[in-house]
Amino acid sequence: MMIEENDKLREELRGIKRKFENIEGNLVSQKSQQEQGNPEILMAKLTEELAEIQKEREVQKKLFENYVYVYERTLLELEDSKKI
Repeated sequence: MMIEENDKLREELRGIKRKFENIEGNLVSQKSQQEQGNPEILMAKLTEELAEIQKEREVQKKLFENYVYVYERTLLELEDSKKI
């Protein structure tokens, strides 16, 4: 008797979970459609992405400059040794 009730409750919970997931999926889809339909939101997102990419580019540039600064002598020595 208890096992049957537990199984019934589990099945009801699975059904509720599926409904919740469907509702959640629909909300995400609607939000995405609204964002795509709104050029201001899209432009804001693209501007934000551009800023992040530019920051990352600056970090990479500084890392490269630091690498060259630290290893410049070694790099020049290697280059000279190839000429000999």
